[in-house]
Amino acid sequence: MWNVTTMRLPLFRIGKLTRFDPFILLPAFALVLLGGLWLAVWHQLNEERQLARHATLAKSQALAHTFAETSLRILQQVDHAALLFKIRYEESGGKLTIDNFLRKNGAYNPELPTDTALRLMLIDASGRQIESNLPFDSASVADMPWFRELANRPDNGVVISKPFDPLKLDADEGDKTSKPWLIRLSRRLVLADGKFAGVLLVELDPGQFVDHFDSSDLGAQGVVLLTSPVENLSLRRIGEEMQASNTLVFSEQPGAQDRDDRSASLIKQHSSTSDSMNANIEQRYLQTPFDNVRRLYSARSLAEFGLVGLVGLTEDQALVQYQRHKIRYRLVAAVITLLILGFIAILMRQSQHLQLALRQIRTSEARLHTIADTIPAMVAYIDAEQRHRFHNAAYGRSLGPNSEQVLGKTVREVVGEARYQFFLPYILRVLSGEALVYEQESETDGVYRCLESHYIPQFDIDSGEVVGFHVMRQDITSKKLEQLRLQQLAQVDALTGLCNRAGFQLRLQDAMQRSRNQHGLLALLYLDIDHFKPVNDTHGHKVGDSLLQAFAQRLSRVFRSSDTVARLGGDEFTVIMENLHSREDAINLAAKVVLAMQPEFELLAAGGAIEVGVTVRVSSSVGLAFYQGEEQSAEQLIHEADMMLYQAKRGGRNRYVVSEA
Repeated sequence: MWNVTTMRLPLFRIGKLTRFDPFILLPAFALVLLGGLWLAVWHQLNEERQLARHATLAKSQALAHTFAETSLRILQQVDHAALLFKIRYEESGGKLTIDNFLRKNGAYNPELPTDTALRLMLIDASGRQIESNLPFDSASVADMPWFRELANRPDNGVVISKPFDPLKLDADEGDKTSKPWLIRLSRRLVLADGKFAGVLLVELDPGQFVDHFDSSDLGAQGVVLLTSPVENLSLRRIGEEMQASNTLVFSEQPGAQDRDDRSASLIKQHSSTSDSMNANIEQRYLQTPFDNVRRLYSARSLAEFGLVGLVGLTEDQALVQYQRHKIRYRLVAAVITLLILGFIAILMRQSQHLQLALRQIRTSEARLHTIADTIPAMVAYIDAEQRHRFHNAAYGRSLGPNSEQVLGKTVREVVGEARYQFFLPYILRVLSGEALVYEQESETDGVYRCLESHYIPQFDIDSGEVVGFHVMRQDITSKKLEQLRLQQLAQVDALTGLCNRAGFQLRLQDAMQRSRNQHGLLALLYLDIDHFKPVNDTHGHKVGDSLLQAFAQRLSRVFRSSDTVARLGGDEFTVIMENLHSREDAINLAAKVVLAMQPEFELLAAGGAIEVGVTVRVSSSVGLAFYQGEEQSAEQLIHEADMMLYQAKRGGRNRYVVSEA
């Protein structure tokens, strides 16, 4: 078998290619290739820039979410402390003091960070400040709106006042102060009779929210902001520096210093939401006037407290990795450009040598293709990816009118999924380096056909790996039919037409294998003709042969078409019965055999009577054994049935004996 891997290659049409000057075609190809390369580099850099921005967006969003959750948790715990004081105060009938509440082992068991400073102030029903854990102004708060609201409201809920600046900064002072503003919560106190007893006022420095937030992920120029849009108050931290302000220092324009609604839209839109932790998040690059650094801000609203938390990451921080990749990609692209230019120069020198070599290959291909087409056998070559790369005319005729379209297609695509599963084991074996031969039988519209296929692996000359395989297939239907005919003749008893001993042995082994696989019940009958020898001795061998034929016919009529009736030799017969529902089915058939053989036999010779008026009366003895997947050989099963036949003979003949095994 020759190597047909060179018979059909995906070649350029040399006649058309030579119309173009390679010194024009190759440089043009190089320009297109380099243009695509640099376009890909530009596209990749643009994608990485966008990815870097999106990654920073996600990070700032997560940090803003964490900052808002941390701040909200502290505020909720502060409110919890105020509620706990209210409960203990009312339980004590108004006798609980702030000192007793805050002392060690007192009623207050704070869950706040240890360095969180709270100012608690107790105010009586007239608005007079009577106690505080910090120095306080003794002036009355009876005219304060929040006090009047608590004194007149019917329920005992918390009142959250707007954040306020205790120093009352005015516009002239601007951002000169670093003193923080405060957040105020108040709880209504009542006595046992339900009368208004006063107010517990809690003041909290919001700078503690910013201070407790872990800023390690912000970088050196990252900003964390807590703002009160309604009161125009803000608190920010850049690095370790904390700054408080009575303005919303935020602008969408570089260097802008105004405080109009458009400049602070990112903050104000979050101050109006009613859901403090599920507000929509907007992120954008804004340039803040306090240091003119472009940052990406994400905001989270704490609406019930009138606050908005923001986290800003610098644009430079977001694009650090992008800048490194930008230099690296451009350097790699420049090196590839030089390599491509050098490679094109080499190709231009070798182009004429290549054209000559291609012409020689095509001439050799045409010669080998002509030789292959004259071979009556079907010849093909399939590569390691299971794709058809070559086939001769005979193989093409077997594929139909579109045989040329098969080239380049996989075996699965050509033959379909069902037939591919049949071929796959053989394909895997030949691709592993094994040469093999197998037969494929089929029957279409009653027409039998058999193909013999030879698979020969093709090894790579250098590596020794299998790169494909050759297929040579020929029709051996006539030869196979003759073999089957001879095989069937070898398994048929010439006198009775039943299965002979050789055929019986094969079918019994197959039946026992099916019984083991399916755990089905199998029965074996072993029988002979009682008093056969006297008939043979009295009337001669021709009458004996006619009796054997008549006995076989009568025996076959008792059993199903799926049962195997065989003559082992002489007057010995066997029957294989498969797929029985119960032992009784086989026992009933054994009884029918005994009854069927009792009537007289009128024997005829071929073409007429052997002896006029010859009538023979015989009987049959039957031995019956069963099998249902046990560890037993065919010889052992036959022996067991034979022993049952022997017992039937000893018991007086004309009967059956069943094995109890």
